[in-house]
Amino acid sequence: MPAVQSLARTVVLDRRHLSAEAVKTAMRCGAALHLHFDRTGPVWMLSDGRRVSDEAAKFVLASVNVVSVGEDLFCGATSQTFRYVD
Repeated sequence: MPAVQSLARTVVLDRRHLSAEAVKTAMRCGAALHLHFDRTGPVWMLSDGRRVSDEAAKFVLASVNVVSVGEDLFCGATSQTFRYVD
């Protein structure tokens, strides 16, 4: 049933969006978003210790109010710290 599949996909996107909005809200209140890598891949965390899904982090990074701070470890690599700016 295409309608059911479409609805399920919409619910997943909505859940990710809410998660991203919660992250941006925390960042507006002063939390930073940090990236590090372990053996399973990228790990995103807020400075208050809460983990952030990779999907939510991608939504957050797409915001014009979220900027990278600090330097990249390697040329062309993703920054590892991000902050919210007005």
